[in-house]
Amino acid sequence: MKIRKQRYEININSKKIILIDNSLIHTYLNIEKCLLIPYLGKTKTLFQYIDSLENSDRFNLIVLHTEDLKLLWSDFKKVFKQIPAAGGLILNSLNQVLMIYRRGHWDLPKGKLDEGEDFQTAALRECKEEVGLEGLILYDKIINTYHVYREKNNARVLKKTKWYIIKYDGIKDPVIQTEEDIEKYIWIDLQEINSLTPMYENIKTVITDYCNRKA
Repeated sequence: MKIRKQRYEININSKKIILIDNSLIHTYLNIEKCLLIPYLGKTKTLFQYIDSLENSDRFNLIVLHTEDLKLLWSDFKKVFKQIPAAGGLILNSLNQVLMIYRRGHWDLPKGKLDEGEDFQTAALRECKEEVGLEGLILYDKIINTYHVYREKNNARVLKKTKWYIIKYDGIKDPVIQTEEDIEKYIWIDLQEINSLTPMYENIKTVITDYCNRKA
């Protein structure tokens, strides 16, 4: 039986907008700098909420709740140009994670899908290209993440990234793709990852979800 989706979390810079089913309202009561508000089916209000998160410090989190989450999610996606992407949490034989540093943040290898490419193929290709490792093996999907950003023409984009567990049992050192602004890398134990700052919120989500699966 298919489980009904109850929540979508979208990162906007260091803030979030979360779309929830009404059954989860209690989870978001009394959170500091959080706006909890019903969605009334007017898509223009979605622009207003996003503008608020981008241009004001009044709220760090906006939570929209509804009886019809499927409709809200459909309306939300219509507001943006959508770009699919895929990435990997690469683990070596010591169960260490390969983290890369680019554009001032710690990150995981990822990238956009090529035309006609599926997510699994893209995840392996992007990881191979960005860190130069052969023999990567794709395992289970971890999670989908969503984040909003602006292109050079100022148009808003919603990027959906599917993340996968990828294993590497080789002994060669990574060769980072400097043309993708990657400056350095580190193999690091899971329990030490929180020491790496700053880190994108969606990357924290991927690591947290993976760690929760192992717990």
